[in-house]
Amino acid sequence: MELLAGRVPEKANEVVVSEYFLSTYGNNARIGDTVALDTESFHGDYIVCGINFSQ
Repeated sequence: MELLAGRVPEKANEVVVSEYFLSTYGNNARIGDTVALDTESFHGDYIVCGINFSQ
């Protein structure tokens, strides 16, 4: 995984998201901010610890 900023998750409540996700669904959150996810794999509040390239 190639990151634009931040680091890979180290804790269960941390997540790496894409720039697209942040601009579309994350209210332009930044590293250290909390985002709410509701997908098959992730459900709940997560702290953004990294941002990867949008694809």
